[in-house]
This record gives sequence, C-alpha cells and structure tokens, in this order.
Amino acid sequence: MTPKTVLTTGYSAGGIGSALAEAFKKAWNTHTAKSMYEMNVWGMFRVTQAFAPLVIAAKGTIINISSISPCVHTPWMGVYTGSKAAVTAITDTLRLELAPFGVKVVTVVTGAVNTNTLSNGEIAARARGEDGTPPMEPSVYAEKVVADILQGANWQIWRGGYASIVRFTSNWFPASISDLMSARGTGLDVITI
Repeated sequence: MTPKTVLTTGYSAGGIGSALAEAFKKAWNTHTAKSMYEMNVWGMFRVTQAFAPLVIAAKGTIINISSISPCVHTPWMGVYTGSKAAVTAITDTLRLELAPFGVKVVTVVTGAVNTNTLSNGEIAARARGEDGTPPMEPSVYAEKVVADILQGANWQIWRGGYASIVRFTSNWFPASISDLMSARGTGLDVITI
C-alpha cells in the first residue's frame, strides 16, 4: 500500500507550514497501529500458545492484562481500544477452552494506572486518567491484582482508576451515557456542523 502524503504550502522554517509538516510526521500511522496489535494481541497470543502445555500440566493460571477502554469508547484511542477488546475476547474464550484442563484464565480489566506508557498532551492526559479520578500507583495495582488472583479470581478482575465506575456503568447504563461522558472535554462535545 502506498503511504499517504501531505503537501503543505507557506513553508518556512519555524512557521505554520513547517509545524504542520512536523505534526504530520509524528501523527499516528498504520505501522504504529500494527505495532500496537503486534504487542497487545499477537504477543500475548504467542506467549500463551508457547506456555500452554506447561500451564495445562501444572493446572495453573493464565493472566492477561486488558483495559477498561473497550467499555468507554475514549476518543482518539480507537486502535488501542480495539487491541484491548481483542485481548479480552481472546482471554474470555480461552477461559472456556482451558477450563476442562483445570486451567484458570483471568482477564485483568485495568483502569487508570500511573505509568509512563503515554506521552504528554491533552489526549494522553485523558488516557492516563488525569481528568478527575487519580490513577492508581503501579505497586498498589499489582498488590491488589495479586491478592485477587491468590483469593481465587477466575474470570475478570477490574482494577485501576475508573475501573469500578466503568464496570458499573457498562453493565447498568445505555452506551449513549458512556459516550457522552467519554466525549466530554475532548472537543467532540462542542463540534457543530
């Protein structure tokens, strides 16, 4: 597939044209999207497939990290959301497939956790959970997830900032309410045509 190109006019060093060229250069691209699926979906898939015989023999537990993002439709995060939706679907199906072998498979549905995953910027700040509920510290998140697993969790664990709220609203409210809440503060809530 031919890469997309952009022609900017009024180009002068330090001007609007050069700023646009740099912004387009940094913009999300297909390679970045494929890389996210490679890491979040196919990486998880390959590791699970490679270790499945050992986990089955030990009647162990497989734990995959997902996200609340497929439940909240966060603007500008469609590729990440899609990859985590795939993780959840694959893990939930694997849970059923491996149950006859005595293997537990758990999806950790993760909310806002204070990590260095995202760069700065308004959209990234929203994705990090910096728009109200403080994100959970990684050590607190890890301790809670481990405690849940050791106490016998065998389906989904919801941890991190917003996780409980998203779990409740995604089960009890129409998607339109979640969409309104997600769009608020992104600029999408004020666009008119």
